[in-house]
Amino acid sequence: MLPLSNLYNKLYDKEDSIKVVLKNGKELNLSQVKNFKDVKLFRAKRSSRLIILPLDITKDLSYFIGVVVGDGYVKAIKRKKGGYYWEIVINGKKDYIDYLANLVNKIFGISPKISKEKRRRNVYILDIHSLIVFRYLTGVFGFRHGKKSGNIPQINFVENNSDIFKNYLAGLIDTDGYINRNYVALVQKDRRFLERIKDETSKLLGFKFSGPLVNRRINDEVVGWWLISTKVNEFINTVPLRYRYMPP
Repeated sequence: MLPLSNLYNKLYDKEDSIKVVLKNGKELNLSQVKNFKDVKLFRAKRSSRLIILPLDITKDLSYFIGVVVGDGYVKAIKRKKGGYYWEIVINGKKDYIDYLANLVNKIFGISPKISKEKRRRNVYILDIHSLIVFRYLTGVFGFRHGKKSGNIPQINFVENNSDIFKNYLAGLIDTDGYINRNYVALVQKDRRFLERIKDETSKLLGFKFSGPLVNRRINDEVVGWWLISTKVNEFINTVPLRYRYMPP
């Protein structure tokens, strides 16, 4: 269960831009909520779209967080006439984006926009326009907003739960990882983040990665690191991947 007070503090603002619908059907300003267990749905003040915000860390939610860390970003875009657009963006192949769209609908009760990436072949964009989901990811899970702006949230929400962590790791590998018959690897720019992932994978799952090792250099500067293991079958029998190639 997420800390309810933390969820409240991160979503709340003085302008009361978020409304809630209680289980009894009554609608209130977020600031009027006394018990989040009574809340059924959320909506932005100027929107009719109702959104679910999970209070429990489910396997699907953990996987989704891993996906956004791996190949997504969270951003606020300033409108010309004032205010902002709030977006969560994920790139991928069409079949995977379709899968993620269904997952987003299952978690939050909303249907994200899907469009074709104009500059890259066979790449599609999943776009979630939502102030509420934006605040949920930045406030509760620690995402920074801005394209590729060090978008590595803390993973303390795992709370020593191996089932939750392995789904989070699956989301990372399915987006920012490699897997074939010879090795499985996770690539990131942040070495300290990979060190944390390595430690948690060993502690919670009993699986050992090597690294972090240098994955990429530009002009003698390290710009990428990876964790790697040749124990592919052991990995896929431990981590519930949902997309990446898995050897028979």
